[in-house]
Amino acid sequence: MRRNALYIILSIITIISLFITAATCSFCGRQLGTASEETKVDVEDAVDETESEDTHKETAQDTDTAQSDNEDTEKKAPTISLAISEGPTYSAADNVCWYRIKATVTGNPAPTITWSQDFSNSSFGKNISQVNLTRENPKYTLTATATNSEGTATEDIALSWGCGGVDGTEETDEEEESEAIEISLIADASLSGSIAKDERIIPSICAAGDSTPNNQVKGYLSFNISELEEINVIDAELRLDNVIFDATPVEISPFLNVKAYDYGDSLGYDDFAVGGTSIHTFDISEVIPFATLVINDNDALVNTLQEAIDSNRHWYQLKFGLAGTVSNDDAADIIGFEANDAKLTINYSE
Repeated sequence: MRRNALYIILSIITIISLFITAATCSFCGRQLGTASEETKVDVEDAVDETESEDTHKETAQDTDTAQSDNEDTEKKAPTISLAISEGPTYSAADNVCWYRIKATVTGNPAPTITWSQDFSNSSFGKNISQVNLTRENPKYTLTATATNSEGTATEDIALSWGCGGVDGTEETDEEEESEAIEISLIADASLSGSIAKDERIIPSICAAGDSTPNNQVKGYLSFNISELEEINVIDAELRLDNVIFDATPVEISPFLNVKAYDYGDSLGYDDFAVGGTSIHTFDISEVIPFATLVINDNDALVNTLQEAIDSNRHWYQLKFGLAGTVSNDDAADIIGFEANDAKLTINYSE
């Protein structure tokens, strides 16, 4: 009986021990499992953060590259500026005063440059032009144009003789004073007037257009230059004051042509002829009655005047005519002026 009781007690103790051990191990297992899961989460978070940073860096780099590419390929309209890079320099070999002008250009695509004048023929590069000035033509305005697919830009630079005397030395005060001589001539009314083709000669009124029977009319103007011998014409200005209109000469043409035309010591029907050296063309479409027409800074005016003086002519003479012939409206369509209202001003040196 005692032995049976002892077995029962031992069995109970063994069973209790097994339960306690199992519970403890189960608890330990749960703690280890939790720790493992938390560690796994921390590792994954670290990996995610690293990948996120790398992705951000790659995205930023891609963005920077795209912006750089856009900047490199962004198209821009051209700009241009001009500056003297060399000169004025005197060349005794050909008696010219030359400048070299450099163009600074921006734009995308790279613009092309065109010059209004380049005596070097691009010898110094496409962005440098050489301009040669002479005593006969001592001034020039150089124009440069930059062009690309986005537009055009233009810049001008005014140049003038700056090389002193013809030997390259500075001119004396006496020479400078001699170049400042000025004289004004009033047209000679006795040798000026108009010719209506196949009709008549109208003295002292220089007119262009047509007559009542629809015949073309041309005007003639004469200046006495017999006193001007062995002079060098520097500049000249032709001024026509108090311009008059009859009917509508613009219906014949809005353009009034002026030519140097030597018709001698008298004005006759034979002078109604083609020919002459073109001096200037006026647009009369907006000219109002009693306005003033002026020709200046004109090489053709200077050169033809110099030629007349060098040829020892007594007269410097001009012819006026509209670009058209007649309007056929049976009315006199005329633009003109009195010879006494025409003045030729000459700057010269002796």
